[in-house]
Amino acid sequence: MAGAKPCDSIGVAQHLISIAHGNRFTITTTGKKRLANHPAHNRQAAVRSPDAVFEIKPEMTGPVLFNFMGPADVIDLLQSVEIHLSPAVPINSVG
Repeated sequence: MAGAKPCDSIGVAQHLISIAHGNRFTITTTGKKRLANHPAHNRQAAVRSPDAVFEIKPEMTGPVLFNFMGPADVIDLLQSVEIHLSPAVPINSVG
C-alpha cells in the first residue's frame, strides 16, 4: 500500500482482540479505513514461526482460529505484544 504507515504485531493483536469472542472477521467501515493507514501484520514480530506471516486485510471474512491462524500462532502473537510493550530496562533493576 503506497503511503501506508508501517505497523507491527500490535495492529494484528488489536484486530484479533476485536474478533476474539465470535471467532470471525467482521471488519467495519472504520476498521477498513484504519487498515488502509495502518497495515496489521506480524512481519516484524519478535516471536513468530519462520513461515508464519499473517496480515489482516479489509476484505477478510469468516472464521479466524484454525482457518487464519493456529493456537500456537496466537501465543506467538501475544508474546510479541508482551515484548513490544515491556520496558527495555526492567523497572526493578533501575537503581
